[in-house]
Amino acid sequence: MAARDWNRITRIVVLVILAIAGAWFLWVIRPMFRPLVIAGFLAYLLNPLVDIVVEKGRIRRGPAASIVFFGAVGLIIGIALAIIARPGFNEVVAGLVGSMGELDTIDRQVEAALGIDLQLEALSAQLQERVERWLNVNNLLLTAQSLTANAAWTLVSLVATFYFLKDWARLRTWGIGLAPSNAQPDLNRLYAQIRQVWQRFLRGQLLLMLFVGLLSGIGAFAVGLPGALVLGLIAGVLDIIPTLGPWVAMVIAAAVAWVAGSNFLPVSNAAFAVIILGIFFAVQLVENLWLRPRILGYSVRMHPGVVFVAFFTALTLSGVLLAIMIVPLLATAIVIGRYLRCRILGIDPWREGALPHPVGPLPGIPTAQAVVATEPPATAVTGEGASTGGSAVDPTTDLKAGEKNVAKNDGKAEGRDDRDGREGRDGRTEGLAASGS
Repeated sequence: MAARDWNRITRIVVLVILAIAGAWFLWVIRPMFRPLVIAGFLAYLLNPLVDIVVEKGRIRRGPAASIVFFGAVGLIIGIALAIIARPGFNEVVAGLVGSMGELDTIDRQVEAALGIDLQLEALSAQLQERVERWLNVNNLLLTAQSLTANAAWTLVSLVATFYFLKDWARLRTWGIGLAPSNAQPDLNRLYAQIRQVWQRFLRGQLLLMLFVGLLSGIGAFAVGLPGALVLGLIAGVLDIIPTLGPWVAMVIAAAVAWVAGSNFLPVSNAAFAVIILGIFFAVQLVENLWLRPRILGYSVRMHPGVVFVAFFTALTLSGVLLAIMIVPLLATAIVIGRYLRCRILGIDPWREGALPHPVGPLPGIPTAQAVVATEPPATAVTGEGASTGGSAVDPTTDLKAGEKNVAKNDGKAEGRDDRDGREGRDGRTEGLAASGS
């Protein structure tokens, strides 16, 4: 005897229980959210490179993801080793360590040259106090425990990044496939629009990093800082990490100025280090007050004031991670909100002008209108549809049209794997047939 269908009350009770259990489970595993979000963001940054390797190299996505992932990790390690092995690196570190005991003298020199009291003597006392505190046995154990935990989460992020890169298209298809079949065409279209938002944001972020690197390098070169172009490159790359990255670049540049001095300015090394700090600080002011709101706002079609307020609010309340992603997250929320508004009001969200996209079209990425244009012409129906002037489109055909346009860009490798598998099976079948004959 066939099992009876659940009645409405049973379904509601089961749904509530599952919702409570899911919320509890998410609360328990909440420490995993940050490394997984970081992994997803890194995978998204590297995914275009994987697509290029798959298309140009004509290899499967798995090997392509390995090449890009380990190549990126090797590049980062190589740059770090190159900086450490640089002949002047040891001199810079030694000069900084030797200068820590002369902060009061440097303070007097800067005050005499520029009229600025840096209060370095108080800073020296604070540093000594913190060093003594760190050298305490209990604090050393806590520090070791914290470093171990951070190393473990870093490993989790790296491994998750690799698997996200390897199976990006399959994860997308699997996630959309969980929805009811009649909702999957809309999800495919929304995915295409959201993907445009994040790609435009990435381009805007790269342009912002380029501006910061050029301004920092040119400013440092103008006052005679040795290695100004390399330091400008470092400033541009680190600018992707708000607050922390610029401060690290600023400290590195000031350390070089402190030890090496200027190539032509007749000032002491301490005064020159203060000048470099001022230049890099001015670049950060220009970036945060003018460049970031305008470039990122133009990229995702948001008002610069909204970008400015959102960035500093996220940075203040939640830290660096949310500040990095707040702009594309807001743009994504706008896309989803417009879609929900159309559905709530009974408007076709894919009708021309019903769901205006916040960004312009990108090469190779279908817009909502482009997806609609690929659908077969609607056929007239009888009955209720004909009386209202409506038309019927097969939801299966609609789903295939949406999936075809979206999967065209990030599912090529998966299709190549399937073709390889079919060719192998066909070859074995032909061989068996030949041997049997």
